[in-house]
Amino acid sequence: IDVTDQAGQAVEAQGQWCRLDFSLKNVGKKQVTLTDDQIKLLDSEGVEYSTSSETFFVKDVIFLQEINPGNTKKGVAYFDIPKEAKPSKASVKGGIFDKAQEISLA
Repeated sequence: IDVTDQAGQAVEAQGQWCRLDFSLKNVGKKQVTLTDDQIKLLDSEGVEYSTSSETFFVKDVIFLQEINPGNTKKGVAYFDIPKEAKPSKASVKGGIFDKAQEISLA
């Protein structure tokens, strides 16, 4: 996939881009500031991929977004993964002390 920043400049991947579109709901009792490092991709071997800092300025990327209790936020995260990688799950962590929740990818 092609990734461009808000200035229209192409952002190159070291391997390949993997785009994750998602919707997150704050089910807690306090506001959460969502950073892109709270979202990970996992493959079937347990290898964990973090979002790419190269995509902070790409449209719709979830970075420093605040979500109040009961609200839902839609966003995108980009991962620069090896060409042979096959992610099977996404992992989302609500806060620094929260346990990550895993979601199977279709």
